[in-house]
Amino acid sequence: MQSLMKSISALFLLCAVSISFAADGDKQIATVNGEPITTADLLTYAKIKNPKADLNSPQTRQQLIQAYVGRELLFQEAMKQNLNESERVQLALDNQRREVISQALVAKILNQNPVTEAQARAFYQQQAETSKAAEYKAAHILTQSQQQAEEAIGKLNSGTDFAQVARDFSSDSSASRGGEIGWINPARMPENFAAALQNTRVGEYTKTPVQTNFGWHVIKVEASRPVSVPDFAQVKDRLMQLLAEQRVSEYVAELQKKADIKINNQ
Repeated sequence: MQSLMKSISALFLLCAVSISFAADGDKQIATVNGEPITTADLLTYAKIKNPKADLNSPQTRQQLIQAYVGRELLFQEAMKQNLNESERVQLALDNQRREVISQALVAKILNQNPVTEAQARAFYQQQAETSKAAEYKAAHILTQSQQQAEEAIGKLNSGTDFAQVARDFSSDSSASRGGEIGWINPARMPENFAAALQNTRVGEYTKTPVQTNFGWHVIKVEASRPVSVPDFAQVKDRLMQLLAEQRVSEYVAELQKKADIKINNQ
């Protein structure tokens, strides 16, 4: 790492880079072949490169300046070679422009209506209540018709091993594992599937087919255990992020209602 930093420093000298620190504002902190770099430039770059960077740290600040200068050198050389005029670059620039402006609106939405810790805690409690019962280790047989599912149940009723029936009847990828799908939280499953899990005793299978959007299931409950809910402090940041994403999705949904959108068949 030290040799790399020495190489970068030498490169800066060769390219006529001068660095002078400024205390604040838009004051110039460096020039690269005469092109100025201001504190505002560095702050913007830091948000992209490392949003958590501590600019009060001289070492971190120096590393960011060096990285910025390296990018500026590449940019200047690319401009000399007229790479900015290529169709691919123009498309990428237009896409990036739209992304930056869109994210500016997202930031405005969340600044005007920020997610609070109280909202995150209420969401946490709601999810904890939903998950408080149990989770289940299960296997299933998925068929595309009720008749096929009933035939599979008939095989099970006659004593055929569940894993064998799953391999013979199931259209799901779990068929190769004898229908095994591991531990499942009912809260994350379709309503009918979740109800079947909760109403079937351990070691037994559903005696009638269970319909979901995926098809018709025969479900075997192999084990159950209490759901372990993490402390709020462990998941607070993630929950606040989820609520922020939900807020933006709701805003987009409202825009869609008012928009004229036509999607051509592919």
